[in-house]
Amino acid sequence: TRMRQPVRALILVLIGTLLCVGSAVSDTPRPRTHLHDTHRTRDVLHESEFGHKLLSHFYIAEGFTNLNHGSFGATPKSVLAAQQAYVREMEARPDDWFRGGYQEHLGSTRARLAAYVNAEPDDVVFVENASSGVNAVMRSLNLTREDTILILSCAYPMVKNTVEVLEVYGRANVVTVSLTFPIQSGQDVIQAVEKTLKAHPSITVASFSHIVSTPAVILPMAELAILCKTYGVDSVFVDGAHALGNIPIDLKELEQAGVDYYTGNGHKWLFSPKGSAFLWVTPSKQPNVFPTVVSSEFALNQFARDFLYTGTRDYTAFVAMQDALDFRSGLGDATVMEYVTSLSHWATTMLVQKWETEAAYPLNMTASMATVRLPTSNQTLATTLARYLLDTYDIQIVVFSMTRPSTSHGWSLTAGLSSTNPASGDGCADPSECSNRNADTTDEVSWWTRVSAQVYVEKQDFERLADLVLQYLHPSAP
Repeated sequence: TRMRQPVRALILVLIGTLLCVGSAVSDTPRPRTHLHDTHRTRDVLHESEFGHKLLSHFYIAEGFTNLNHGSFGATPKSVLAAQQAYVREMEARPDDWFRGGYQEHLGSTRARLAAYVNAEPDDVVFVENASSGVNAVMRSLNLTREDTILILSCAYPMVKNTVEVLEVYGRANVVTVSLTFPIQSGQDVIQAVEKTLKAHPSITVASFSHIVSTPAVILPMAELAILCKTYGVDSVFVDGAHALGNIPIDLKELEQAGVDYYTGNGHKWLFSPKGSAFLWVTPSKQPNVFPTVVSSEFALNQFARDFLYTGTRDYTAFVAMQDALDFRSGLGDATVMEYVTSLSHWATTMLVQKWETEAAYPLNMTASMATVRLPTSNQTLATTLARYLLDTYDIQIVVFSMTRPSTSHGWSLTAGLSSTNPASGDGCADPSECSNRNADTTDEVSWWTRVSAQVYVEKQDFERLADLVLQYLHPSAP
């Protein structure tokens, strides 16, 4: 019996050791796997394999039709798994991670992302979102009441709010270029901007959306930058929140045209996790751009270093942008853009025909998002449409309004998006507030929807939407 006790104890120790080893192995970050690893026999997927077949690669709820990819995007399972591996690496040895580990990861991610947008790696830094990028630049600019910032009437609300704060605190004046829709061509935008530049020679900063949030029109960025520089504008800033992964971006070409700053989100269209974006600044402007958080590692006038560490936080979303690029490579980056753009163009034409309304711009000025006027002028029906579709059919869309005075033929943006909870993303605290904000009570109001194509969406999703909208807005129609 005395001999059995030591043997039993030894066996328990061995078992415990094996369990600990097994646990340690399971907690060790695993090699990253991506969608394209399962398709090694070919380089990319064929477009016929897009659509609902790809839903299994996302955590989209069963039965949920997401036609609002443009607000918050959707991150593939493989990218989230890679991010979680980085989290485990961080938690396994926090000091190693924060004192050099994540910086090594970001070095390779920065190189990949810079190549994707045709930029030099040293000119690219990571920020949480386009809002952070805009604020870092705008609040770094050395402006006074003698300076004027130019924005468009369809600028994203965050941009409007940021420049308004600067104006309120006496750091700049703001002039807004009014754009009306439908736009016929990029020349409409160029002419409106040039008219404002001529009337306001004090303009030193110009801010444009590469792709406007609402209506989702692609602006002629190179031409606008050239125009601004011709009129002596010192700084041209591009809010590319919707551009990264949506359309090709060539920052060297834009830099040559006169663009000085560019920021873009990864979570919307690149498939990277929420809280991943980039900021690019031309070298001559970098010494005067600071992150919104000045950390213990801040080194004045060292652009890349200043943005590398902004305090203890989770940097894994930045690192996982390289895994999003891997996912896109598995699908075929050009194939992704071709599929979503083609689907969006088809949906635009179909919705206009079925609803007998109009699109906000020609097809050659849009990519993955369709913006079409709803077949109603009834404010109550329009402001309750998004909630009705979500509650009844589990379909997510967004609705917004534009107005026009009786003397105008074009519609002007009056507010942001109206979704079921717009305050958490792109719009008003209550859908009804989106109807007449900044509009005269005598103005005519129109209601529009912005719907998004994506690799997991098919034509039938838009066809179903078209029919359900008509049923709700015109219940008595045959």
